[in-house]
Amino acid sequence: MALDQQEVIRRFVKQYNSWQGAQFTITRWPDQEERNQRACDAYAEALAVRPLAIEHTNIETFRQQKQDSARFLKVCGVLETELSAAFPYVVSLIIPTFGIQTGTDWNGIRDTLREWLLTQVSALPFGHTDRQIEGVPFRIGIWKEDRRDRGFGVARWTPPGLDTNDELTEIVAAALNNKNDQLQKYHANGDETVLILESDDIALMNHVLLYKAFLQASACIPAPNIDQVWMAQTIDSEDYCTFICFDGPDSIMDKVNRSQWALGKRHAPYWWEEIEREKEQITHSTPPGRVSQ
Repeated sequence: MALDQQEVIRRFVKQYNSWQGAQFTITRWPDQEERNQRACDAYAEALAVRPLAIEHTNIETFRQQKQDSARFLKVCGVLETELSAAFPYVVSLIIPTFGIQTGTDWNGIRDTLREWLLTQVSALPFGHTDRQIEGVPFRIGIWKEDRRDRGFGVARWTPPGLDTNDELTEIVAAALNNKNDQLQKYHANGDETVLILESDDIALMNHVLLYKAFLQASACIPAPNIDQVWMAQTIDSEDYCTFICFDGPDSIMDKVNRSQWALGKRHAPYWWEEIEREKEQITHSTPPGRVSQ
């Protein structure tokens, strides 16, 4: 089962208690109680320390990712189950992100793909092949691998330009701008304000990509009302949730993060050099597309 927002926050507070001396308890869910005004998602209190005003937001790796994922699963997810034992080798069907648009016959596309795969894949060479199928409004890729085991999977090419990180930076910047306003009254009241950026994209997202986007977004969008920024990594179909601290007290970051990750203000020069180096490389080359589930 996917974890809902409140469960992610509950797990954060439980973990946070293990990283410092105070024992916080969630006492209110202000956003649900104060419907007529902007309020934080959770309010946690402990003896003799500043309360935590916690705000949570989901971060897409690229815009409209959730919508495209839902369409992708509706059209292609069934095929993954139906064709799991259809071939005496491993076959992957790869379609472009945003290939399935509103107004298309989704069931018809799925039926056409199924028939083509069952009748044509056996004649394809091993390795990667591109094809345009009549009745399917996008080109597909087929990866055919000669192995003893068998299997069938579906995946998508990533959107063009994802490796530049620009779109992800804009998404994080919008979140910082919005949540900075949301937490203003709590910060002014002396509360410790916390922003949790949640990603359930295990195929494309990792803490390095999101941290670099956060650094660049922070340089464009000042967020003085946010004291701590965390990443929550979840898996949509599993009971999995882990936390990484992007910005917070050194004493907590040292306990939460692995030293080799080099996160936080102390290590910012290293990451800015890395960001500039990547931009220089992208300027002089065209990075290959990647495949995501």
